[in-house]
Amino acid sequence: MGIFSKNLRHLRESRGLKLDEFEFLGIKKGTMSNYELGNTEPKLSLLCEISKFFRISIDDFLLKDIEAEKITPVVTETAPPETANNNFRELLDVLREKDSTIREMAEEIGMLKQTITQLKQDKSGRVSDASDSTVANAI
Repeated sequence: MGIFSKNLRHLRESRGLKLDEFEFLGIKKGTMSNYELGNTEPKLSLLCEISKFFRISIDDFLLKDIEAEKITPVVTETAPPETANNNFRELLDVLREKDSTIREMAEEIGMLKQTITQLKQDKSGRVSDASDSTVANAI
């Protein structure tokens, strides 16, 4: 296991994160596991994103034993507050819930669009019973 792999694993575990909690960076569970095992390494652009997330310089990530040297995250003006890392799982759960709600709303909007189209096409302003109930339910 190389120093990058060791550091990555240490940082993830020290924050209580699981392998599958890095999909927001585009890293699947298996890929993250391969990084930690030293089987593969991320491209430079992804390494930069991982480094930003953990707030550790790329030099420290690649050249130093972060755990042994007790290197702490770099705090900059643009860095998220420490609580952002601690509440990461909660944020993911909220986003998953919101995604489900948005999908449901999109389906309802699709039905309403169909009803509106039917209303526009009907010169008398009346639609079939099925559409009437859709409009009534939407109101």
